[in-house]
Order: sequence, then C-alpha cells, then structure tokens
Amino acid sequence: MDLCILVIHLQSGSRDKTYLRVTETKLNDRKDCGAWRIELRDAVASGGQESLTVELLLSRAVEMYPREISQRERQLVLFTGSHHLYSPYRVKSQTTKVLLPSTQVESYSKNLKPVSMADSAITYGPYANAAAFSAETAPPLSVHFENNNPFLTVTRLERTIELSMWGNIAVEEVVDVKHSGALLKGSFSRYTRQSRSNWHLLRLILPFLRYEFQRENSGVSSVKHFKTILPAAGKSKIGL
Repeated sequence: MDLCILVIHLQSGSRDKTYLRVTETKLNDRKDCGAWRIELRDAVASGGQESLTVELLLSRAVEMYPREISQRERQLVLFTGSHHLYSPYRVKSQTTKVLLPSTQVESYSKNLKPVSMADSAITYGPYANAAAFSAETAPPLSVHFENNNPFLTVTRLERTIELSMWGNIAVEEVVDVKHSGALLKGSFSRYTRQSRSNWHLLRLILPFLRYEFQRENSGVSSVKHFKTILPAAGKSKIGL
C-alpha cells in the first residue's frame, strides 16, 4: 500500500477550504514508520478544539483474490487494513466506514464489535478511547468483495514540449499503461471479448488534441481500440 496524495484542510461552514501545510517527519521511537506534521493556521487555545479533514489517496490498497480468473468469472479483491487509526495520540472515539462498489461481498471481518453492514457500506465502531498506536495490536480489518472495475497502472508518463522558431508549440504525451487486475486463467476467447463491454475511460488532460495513435501490446489479441471524445472544457477522454 503506497500513499499517493495527502491533503488536510480545516472544516468550516463555507465552501472555501483552508488547506494546511503538511511535511513528512519521523517519530523518535518508531523511525521506520511514516509520519506527517501538520501546521495549523492559528494556535489552539487551552481547552479549545479544531476540526480537520484528512484526505488520503492510496495505491495498491487491494489485491486480486484470486489472482487469476477466466473471462466469465467475477473479479474479486481483498482489502486489508486496521480497525483503529494509526496515531501517536489517544483517540477518544472513531468510526470507520468502508464504501464498496457493489453489494456483492464474499466476507468481511467481524472480530471487533460493533460492526454492521447496510447495502454496500460496512461500518466498524464506534470505538472509544483507543490508546496511542493501538492499530499495531488491534485485530486486522479485511473485506473480500466484488470489483469489476478496471485496474490500470501508469508505468511511464512523459510529456515532450517542442517550441519552434515560428512560435508554434507541439506537445507529445507518452503514456505506458498496464493491466493490474486479475490475470487471465485458461484460453482467451475473442467471442467472449466481443460480447462483453471492454471500453474503459482513461481520462487525460489533452487540450487542443489534433492527432493520436495507440499501440497495444496484449500478446494475444491484435485488435486495437482507441476512441477520442471531443474535448470539453479543455479535456479529452481516451477509451481503452
């Protein structure tokens, strides 16, 4: 599991968000653990409080389980986490909600009460007075569920900007994308592929798009799909 984006802002009644400066740091007694320092806009008075919103974007947070499926099988993934927030401070109360893309759930951990499920949401907690670093000793949280969404990984992203002596600008985007979902088990069926929707949108900001091409290295199928939707508000959508 890798941290891609971390943003923190103050909670307020207005729509405008006040984003705070976040810097990576180290804890004295846990050098191998990642930690971040938040700089508040104003000092909090004794007995006062401040409400923050922390937004995380993680990659590789789920694993394919099973790792291989046939073309007609559902894609199942496994998410593993912790019931408690990893924090160097005592947490007075916390609740974790896991929002799933569908109601098709194979299993979910129930070893730390209370836990409940309604439609496609699983709620863990509330848990009261969790000690500092209690996530290290709390039982693991796991959810095994269906997720047929495409899993794409950009292995290379390169932009070349060429400025001619006449003032023209040429921009070339090179994006290498690989499939990170479940691997194919058994033989490949072209009929099954054609009978099921294989279009997924990879959203790229490509203003004033003029020419495009795609190279597919699937190894099995030589069919190439490339669809460009006319730019709207300066953006183009590429269908893979």
